[in-house]
Amino acid sequence: MNDDFDRQFAAAQGEMAAAGISPMNANPPFNWLTASLGLRIRPPMYQPFALQVVFYGGFFGVFWGLFMYLFLWRAQGMDLWLVRAIAAGAGLAFGLGIAALNRRKSKRHGLTAWQDL
Repeated sequence: MNDDFDRQFAAAQGEMAAAGISPMNANPPFNWLTASLGLRIRPPMYQPFALQVVFYGGFFGVFWGLFMYLFLWRAQGMDLWLVRAIAAGAGLAFGLGIAALNRRKSKRHGLTAWQDL
């Protein structure tokens, strides 16, 4: 399975380079981090839409919400249920935005589906 992933990943990197997609968009820092931890993650433009919404939105919502709570909302005395609701909404909006942006880039550049690489 790793051989398939490595082959598909190399093909995806080549396809994105040929399409003129910048290396930072083709292999963002988050992918470098996960690769250094031994995790295998597809490039963002090859990930399923729903997975991107959940993954990027969840990551953003948790860390942004925690940051806002620690540095602003706690001092204002904001209720925790409201903090969670705002962070979840922001995470959902961010996840949808990133997934839509990656989907648009993928279609604009005519990238091949991951399973067809």
